[in-house]
Amino acid sequence: MKKLLAFLLCFVMCLGFAGCGNNSKKYLDHRHNDLYPGDVCDKCNSICKKNWKLLNGIGNYIIMNTGEGLLIEFYDNISLNYIHLNKDWSSRVKYVYIAPEVTEIPSEAFDYSDLQYVVLSDGLKIIGDEAFRGCEELKEITLPESLIKIGRYAFAGTSIKSIKLGSNLLEIGSGAFVGTPIKSIKLGSNLLGIGYRAFA
Repeated sequence: MKKLLAFLLCFVMCLGFAGCGNNSKKYLDHRHNDLYPGDVCDKCNSICKKNWKLLNGIGNYIIMNTGEGLLIEFYDNISLNYIHLNKDWSSRVKYVYIAPEVTEIPSEAFDYSDLQYVVLSDGLKIIGDEAFRGCEELKEITLPESLIKIGRYAFAGTSIKSIKLGSNLLEIGSGAFVGTPIKSIKLGSNLLGIGYRAFA
């Protein structure tokens, strides 16, 4: 009987630890843009630090503290340009959601940050030069079908292993995926230009 109880206890503990791994879905499968600073999300227990649209009306982004790092949701191009200038935030962000209203990620927006998970919505057209360069914790990303350009060194030095490029993609900049462990690439049918050492 003692052995059975010990086994059951060990089994329950293992289940608990198994559920503590990848929390990206927990934070990224729902939106937080109706919360005010100090509000706690009922679904993921993250705390709202700032909702720029509700407070200011110019630029539309929200910052949540997940306890593991920052989650930032971007709802327009203005907000992404602002975050690009504030390296204190971009260096601490772990989770990012890019809404369909965002058409361009600026150059160096998240470069050399601790970013781990990104959701890019259909509507995004351009990923700027070095946008995710040096994000060593970034292991996977799904590019939207709307994307037409990937800038120079956009994903250089990340840990992405495979990538699927949509049929609307026209241009891949030089060194876009250089220094990654990428092993699988699916190219789109309308690609017009691939820069020097894009995948080297």
